[in-house]
Amino acid sequence: MMDYRLLVLDVDGTLVGHGAYPSQRVAEAIAAAKACGVRVILGTGRATEACYHLLNSLNLDGPHILFDGAAVVEWPSNDIIFYKRSPPEQPSA
Repeated sequence: MMDYRLLVLDVDGTLVGHGAYPSQRVAEAIAAAKACGVRVILGTGRATEACYHLLNSLNLDGPHILFDGAAVVEWPSNDIIFYKRSPPEQPSA
């Protein structure tokens, strides 16, 4: 059996379906993974503010990959660990 140390979850269509929160079954699976020592983080296109309710309700402390990978934000301190701005779009000729 493999020992998993990290579980990275997308939000829309993966962690949550049509609602704002994951199902009870998903929340229980995340809690079980954490109880086994697996670090669970988000990897999503969402902004930090759009993830607050998930981070709090699932107790997901630690770094999370947000803004389509453009930022890594530590939760709950909200410290920015990494941020890369997109280059400005070039006007077409």
